[in-house]
Amino acid sequence: MNILYVCTGNTCRSAMAECITEYQAKLHNVPVDVSSAGISAFPGQAASENAIKVMSEYGLVLRNHISRQISEKMLSEADLILTMTKAQKGTLISNFPAYKEKIFTLTEYVGDSNDILDPFGSDIIVYRECAMQLTEAVMKLLSKIKEG
Repeated sequence: MNILYVCTGNTCRSAMAECITEYQAKLHNVPVDVSSAGISAFPGQAASENAIKVMSEYGLVLRNHISRQISEKMLSEADLILTMTKAQKGTLISNFPAYKEKIFTLTEYVGDSNDILDPFGSDIIVYRECAMQLTEAVMKLLSKIKEG
């Protein structure tokens, strides 16, 4: 399964979700390909410093992440497109209606309803809260995929 995570700038939430998913999928033998992009990304940007720090606290490396702007090619290649917020989901469906059947918020897809909070510009505590929220959702996602 090819999963595409989408947030705004692709330097915090979607980048961390990609990193967490890659690690947990390998750990739990869930066959997925994972990537991420942003709706309003500046391509070529590094992940935010606090995102890098929090992922390193998890033993994960985000330092090599480079932001990408969402493209129709990415959407067409993805089996599942997961946004961090309802607003991002709405934007994608509005701009790319052909892919609406495979666009969900991450939390919606795993049976929750809350948006993933945006830590951008916040202190590291908010990034840690975001990472915990992402990890919980990713674990539910991988269980759902593994169950078929």
